[in-house]
Amino acid sequence: MGEIIEYHRNGQIKERGTTVNGMLDGEVSSYSETGALLQKATFQEGILSGPTTIFDDKGGMIQRMNFSAGLLDGQMIVYNEGIKQLVATYKDGLLNGDMFNYDENGQPKARSQYKTGKLEGESFWVDKNGTLIRKSQYHAGKLNGETIEYYPSGKMLERSQYLNNQLHGEVTKYSEDGKVKERLFFKDGKPCPPPQAATRRS
Repeated sequence: MGEIIEYHRNGQIKERGTTVNGMLDGEVSSYSETGALLQKATFQEGILSGPTTIFDDKGGMIQRMNFSAGLLDGQMIVYNEGIKQLVATYKDGLLNGDMFNYDENGQPKARSQYKTGKLEGESFWVDKNGTLIRKSQYHAGKLNGETIEYYPSGKMLERSQYLNNQLHGEVTKYSEDGKVKERLFFKDGKPCPPPQAATRRS
């Protein structure tokens, strides 16, 4: 096992780590020209494998993630000035599982579900008070199924149907007292007449 050290032009350490058989192996730290720690990464036989943490020049954490055989694997967390902004789960380099988004104050803003890198299942969005404002169904990365939008009061504002990211079916708009304001119909993203009632056979 050996040690590798690279320097900035001003003499400050730029990178420090260990090697095995000439390849990075173990923890590798990277520094700014002022000596601030910018990144700590873990390698195995020259490939990212294990925890990696990225810092700003003030020492605050920006991003924390995990790698396996060079691919993101496990939870990734993103911060802005110490406030959590994103939590996502990866498997084999692809988003897989829940993703949570947060606002500038660290309050929940949205939750989505992924499968092998594509949106799959139900996604939710909330306002700054945590009130649900929208939920949508996805399949294979596209809007497929029902999307519902809500008034700040929690009452339903609009219900619509999608097929492969296009409006397809009925769109119903509601007043805040629950009454239907308007009904529209779409096919493949384009407005169309309402479907005719099936004719009974005599």
